[in-house]
Amino acid sequence: MKLIFACLLFIFSYSAFCQSKDSLSGIDYFFTPSDSLSGSRISTVGAATSTVFFGMMVTLDQAWYVDFKRGPFHFYQDGDEWLQVDKVGHAWTSYHGARLGDAMLKWAGVEDSKARWYGAPLGFVFLTGIEVLDGFSEEWGFSPTDMIANTAGTGLFLGQDLLWNEQRIQFKYSIEPVDYLSHPEVQARIEDVYGTGIQKLLKDYNAQTYWLSVNPSDFLDEHSKFPQWLNASVGYSADGMLGGRLNSWCDDPDIKPEDCPFNQRIDFSDQVSRERQFFLSADIDLTKIETKSPALRTLFGTLNMIKIPAPALEISDGEIHLRPLR
Repeated sequence: MKLIFACLLFIFSYSAFCQSKDSLSGIDYFFTPSDSLSGSRISTVGAATSTVFFGMMVTLDQAWYVDFKRGPFHFYQDGDEWLQVDKVGHAWTSYHGARLGDAMLKWAGVEDSKARWYGAPLGFVFLTGIEVLDGFSEEWGFSPTDMIANTAGTGLFLGQDLLWNEQRIQFKYSIEPVDYLSHPEVQARIEDVYGTGIQKLLKDYNAQTYWLSVNPSDFLDEHSKFPQWLNASVGYSADGMLGGRLNSWCDDPDIKPEDCPFNQRIDFSDQVSRERQFFLSADIDLTKIETKSPALRTLFGTLNMIKIPAPALEISDGEIHLRPLR
């Protein structure tokens, strides 16, 4: 939920900075970027960023961490959890934080070469703040693999901006409800780990798919007739995860799975298999759809972080399946 909080913050921020198209970054800004450095806009960006950052840290500290014991700063190795879907989520959030930071500085009139370097670390800094709070919580810890994922997301944005001056490979996200084994203990486990209703849809790692969406027209001659709005995308997800590492748990929530006595262990490893899923699908680059409507440009710029559902090929467990929509 902490990561979801950061994601929603970035999505909300996009709606405030997405309107008139800037051809270099492919992002629609709410205000036309200043032709020269604007002191008032720099002050606005600095004040807004600082307020949101410290507000987010205080809110998380009081609304989330206050319910868990705190202790000395420590590290936590969780790179083998959730088949790394959570790590890809960190990279996605950091990537869009970089896009937002770059957009805000260009809006303030900062030249491109500086905006990318000063703005791209925004998502990385926000997520590092969350990691520091984790580091003082006995429930979690500062995760080096989370930081690697955060760095990768920022690097994906920055590398493309340096190479092409635009984002030809976009990082997108989609969610899809999951049907679980209709066993009372499995259903109780899902509710305990992922929650219910909209909370479950957002928290459930089995429901999340992350995509690298490539626009072929960006690599073709400018006279090519290939549709500029059509993307090809590669997705990654996972299925069957009833816990971070195992599909077994203890009926006493205060006992760690590895310390659980045999007679208290609930094990569904044989009935529910954990597997990685890879997808090939089409996608739409909403920023390439021409419109004179500022409201639509704002909407397209914000929604372009989300993969448009389309038929997909799924590769999992050594087999290929056709999915009507993914």
